[in-house]
Amino acid sequence: MQKSKRRHHILGEVYLKKFAFDYNGQLKLCVWEKGLPRTALKNVASFLNKPHFFQLSTIPSINPSVFENLNGQLETYYNKIIDELYLKESLSHKSEILLKQFVANTICRTEMMRTRINNYYTNIETKEKLLKEIAFFINDSQKSAIYHVDNIAPDDRLNYLMLMSMRHFNYILQKFDYCILKDYNNYGWVTSDNPIIIENNGYYEFLIPLEAELYFPLTRDYCLYLHHKNSEVKNNELRQIQNGLIIDSSESTHRFIFEKMPLNMDQYLIFPENLGVIRLDDKNSQ
Repeated sequence: MQKSKRRHHILGEVYLKKFAFDYNGQLKLCVWEKGLPRTALKNVASFLNKPHFFQLSTIPSINPSVFENLNGQLETYYNKIIDELYLKESLSHKSEILLKQFVANTICRTEMMRTRINNYYTNIETKEKLLKEIAFFINDSQKSAIYHVDNIAPDDRLNYLMLMSMRHFNYILQKFDYCILKDYNNYGWVTSDNPIIIENNGYYEFLIPLEAELYFPLTRDYCLYLHHKNSEVKNNELRQIQNGLIIDSSESTHRFIFEKMPLNMDQYLIFPENLGVIRLDDKNSQ
């Protein structure tokens, strides 16, 4: 089957628009690319997209566009979730479920998680552990399909593994509590091409361990925080916040996330406003 020529956004366009601004009639992002001295302005429509990036073309039982179709469905829901957040300053149970699914989807769309999964799969010492982990919560027939992933054509194998990883992450994250942080002093939340910070807190046995804490800037104004109430790690004050609350971020929390995001990025840091084209060491940018 011939692959579609459609270009796919690595990060959802609806997500990127939450950090965009109008510039001469076009939606732009202010970004810094790793290794360059200056920021740049990028068109949202063409930023971080690649031809048929999420296509599956050789598995007879699977719609070739299943990955991209799921991306599109979740992006549609995401707009509704964010609208609800701004209007009501709370989320319904349905929106909570869909938001956590969007988190799992976003994790599996990033180059960094795709590289990590691929490295684990191609390493004989970690391959079996990876397959057991992402198959842990599914039925026996689906487990069998994962264990026979070697039979899938190389061009489709990684996307299939990412679909299965997405399902696994979604199952885990639905068990996590959350709160949403408003930005501090109207500074806005910075994001990146790897926008979800997964703090493993020293526990590296699993891709997302029970002890993990996740930070995800949803828009320039709101950042999602996720944790599991049964974690052995208790020292973060955000763990004491009632599940589902929207609270003001402290200056220290805002600074912590701001300083973590450049370490978490793959190639691009995305600012929450138009800084123009400036050197990052310019005093005016601070």
